[in-house]
Amino acid sequence: MDRERLFEHLNEVISVERFAAESYPQYAQQTRDQEVKATLREFGAESERHYQVAQDLMDEMGGNPSGLMEAAAFTLAWGKGFADVLRRGRSGQVLNLRDLLLTEYRDRLDWAILQEVATETADARIAEAVAKVLPDEERHISWLEKKVKEMSLQLIAVQAETGTTPEAEAEPEARRRRHYHRAHHGMTTIEVTESEPKAEDESGGQTLPPSPS
Repeated sequence: MDRERLFEHLNEVISVERFAAESYPQYAQQTRDQEVKATLREFGAESERHYQVAQDLMDEMGGNPSGLMEAAAFTLAWGKGFADVLRRGRSGQVLNLRDLLLTEYRDRLDWAILQEVATETADARIAEAVAKVLPDEERHISWLEKKVKEMSLQLIAVQAETGTTPEAEAEPEARRRRHYHRAHHGMTTIEVTESEPKAEDESGGQTLPPSPS
């Protein structure tokens, strides 16, 4: 077994798990669907545990603990401008879930490779780590695939029936709510004051400013 190559792969696993652990909570904040929010938070916590499993495996096998730096660099590179691509609304949620699904595909592949390594080398440490993680990865992918398909079909049905997106239909009401919020919470203040009456000259023509007292 080429240990250097193995450690490189473990660094990849650590990096992707770190990215997943940080991404799930951020995406959870963008949805109002409580079932989706709870599931994304759950998957985020599990990804955090997977990250620790991979890190422990690296330490146990005597690998270089540079995985943390690698993970940080990976997260920074892949997640550059991450907040800018978080999408809101129903169609945005579908795109967010697609992003998470792509991350999980990569994650599952990395752990599946480790599973093959464990089989070929009969290394119980790798096999034990894989057994702790891979079933969760399969469950994450299964849920994400189902949810993306379900929400995509709902969007297609709405657009086919109305010719517009749910976000477009909701925008007028959302705009009214924003105006109400501004008017009633001091965000926009319109003051109406009565000006001091102006004096007219005797000809009734041009108005003159009031004479000083």
